Amino acid sequence: MYAQNLPILDNIWEHAKPTLSKKELTRATYLIDNTSNYLRSLSKTIEGLACLIAHDTEENCKSVVGSFQDSNSVFNLLLTIHDSLEVARALIDIGSDAHYQLKKESEVSNAATVDK
Repeated sequence: MYAQNLPILDNIWEHAKPTLSKKELTRATYLIDNTSNYLRSLSKTIEGLACLIAHDTEENCKSVVGSFQDSNSVFNLLLTIHDSLEVARALIDIGSDAHYQLKKESEVSNAATVDK
């Protein structure tokens, strides 16, 4: 699954971070809002899937309509959701770190201005 590849993303970020311009770091902070919007959408999708699965398991349901009718398909769905959440966490971590780097650079710049 995709979550096992996240250490690569972390390594790339750690190597790139010191070389990024202020503009590039600012763009990286957008990951926080973009990922938040993605998680909102994922939440609505999961809610819809939960309703479909619940409908399929109702005793009075005469026909099965959903794709998640056995434990294997539900297992795969849950692993996919897990991976999506892990990717989102990694993106938020990068965005937060970029925000921290910008704040740190600003403090250093302000301190240098005060010293003059």
